[in-house]
Parts: sequence; C-alpha cells; structure tokens
Amino acid sequence: MSILSILERFEVNSIYLLSKFTLKREIKLLLYGILHFVLNILLFPKRSMYVAAIRGLLLSPIMKGPLRVRFIMGNVILSDISKIFLDTDAIIKEDVYVKKGLELGKRSYIERGTTINGPVVIGSRCFINYGSEINGETVIEDNVIIGPEVKFLSKTHEKGSEDFRAGNLHHLPIRVEKGVWIGGGVIILGGVTIGRGSIVGAGSVVTKDVPKNVIAVGNPAKVIKRLGPGYGGKPKGNPKKPPEIKWA
Repeated sequence: MSILSILERFEVNSIYLLSKFTLKREIKLLLYGILHFVLNILLFPKRSMYVAAIRGLLLSPIMKGPLRVRFIMGNVILSDISKIFLDTDAIIKEDVYVKKGLELGKRSYIERGTTINGPVVIGSRCFINYGSEINGETVIEDNVIIGPEVKFLSKTHEKGSEDFRAGNLHHLPIRVEKGVWIGGGVIILGGVTIGRGSIVGAGSVVTKDVPKNVIAVGNPAKVIKRLGPGYGGKPKGNPKKPPEIKWA
C-alpha cells in the first residue's frame, strides 16, 4: 500500500495549498497560515493538523499545479488522485467520496455527503448541495446550482431476455448547460441535455432533453413555462438577499 493511499484514509480538518499568484490574496493567506500554525500547531497541537500539512505537501505536485488553493474538509476520500483537478478556490466539504476523475472549476463548491463516480467535469461558480450523486460522463457547465439529493444516473442497461432483463451496461452522457437551476430530489437520466438558463422543479424526473430558458417539472419532466433570457422576476413575499458564500 502506497504512502498516498494511506494518507487518503486519514481524517483531516482541512488542506490549504497555494493559489494562482495575486499579491493581496497571497499576503492574506500567508498571514492566516502563520496564525493557523502558531495557534493550532505550536500552542495547541492536534495530530490532524500535522496530517493535513503532510498530506497537502504530498498532494500539491500531483493534483495538477502546486500554485493553486483548494479547501478540503474532513472525511473526504479521493480515489485516483492523478485524475482529480481542483481549480482555484474550489471547496469540497465533509464526507464526500470522489472516484475516478473529477475536474472542479474556480469557486465551485461541493456540499457534504455527495458521491462522484467520474469522469465528471464541473465548471466554475457551481454549487452542488448535500447528498447528491453524480455518475460518470457528466458535464456541468458554469454557474449551475444543484439542490440537495439530486441524482445524475448516466448508467443504464440494455433490455435483456426474460431471464435477465438488465443486459449490458452502458454510459450515456449527461450535460447541464450554463446557468441552470436544478431543484432538490431531481433525477436526471443518461443521454439528457438540460439547456442553458433553464429551471428543473424539485422532485422531477428528467428523461429527455430540456430546452434552454424554460421551467420543466414532473415525472417525466415537461415544460410548463418559457423564460426570457434576462431577469426572470421575483418570487412572492418579502425580498431577502441570499447569504454570501464565504470561500476558503
């Protein structure tokens, strides 16, 4: 068993690696790193901090570019590290399992309890909520918001004989285009494309392509409304600005 495979199984709180060079950010990270080191290692040492430091040092040249920042919480399992690429300010929260390949774009965020069976490509400024499952041959473009417990089921079977109906296994690609909003509990089947700027209502089952700039709901999901390319309007009730996501 290799050193990397052993380290992958350690429970760590966080890993900080360097970012693409911007002077203001580097100074901020450096000062935070010094404070973090003094408080958590020199004054109040914890075993997990040492593990995080060693793991970060070993992973930095392997994860395609040492000059990048990534923020990885505890209990994250990264399988096939050489196929994982996390861009600047990418965040993976607790209890996430990543197998095979993942590309995670700038400022994208994967919430706890999510499972990724790659190869999966996720663009910039995306949010994957907790408990989701994303299977291979899936591409999610920029600015996509995905609700909790959404499933991307790109695997399917041929219809076999009456003795064994689930025949040969196939992977059918799924593509979610830029700006899409997918509600909680949605199931998306293989071979589907969700068009740019569309909304898929909570609990829907997407069995065929969704055009751009529409609202689709139901099982199977059907278009119920078309949206303009601009601002879509406010929901009923008092307006409230959503809390800002604080990045690492």
